Amino acid sequence: MKIFLPSMMLLPVLVLSSCASETSRSAASSSGSTQSGARQEVRTPSDAGTTAGTRQHDFKRYEADYREHYSQHYAHSGYAYNQLRPAYEYGFELAIDPRYRDMEWNRLEPPARRGWDDSTMGLWDQYRDAVQYGWERARSGRG
Repeated sequence: MKIFLPSMMLLPVLVLSSCASETSRSAASSSGSTQSGARQEVRTPSDAGTTAGTRQHDFKRYEADYREHYSQHYAHSGYAYNQLRPAYEYGFELAIDPRYRDMEWNRLEPPARRGWDDSTMGLWDQYRDAVQYGWERARSGRG
């Protein structure tokens, strides 16, 4: 099966999914259960009945808030909004993922960090606050 990534932001979600999958496999093997070599399918938000187009539409509901946050916190940083947008979108993706819906940020940040690709998206420490705001904003449901 081929996977088409409609946006750069799905990559971290998929990486995060594989981390969760590895954790599940490790937990299963440590509890005595074994897998017969079958791949465990990891569901991403798009597998859960949400299309990439729908997620993009939902993200746009929050875009004005993300732009306002950018204006207040990053406008004079030398970064353009489009450089921060992937961080807001990554936070949004984490917020709508059912696996992370009930997590607090302090528990979510380590796997979110592992899913962030510094080589293509920039250093986590520079974008962390925008990811967190994207997550908090989408999680609040006010869009």
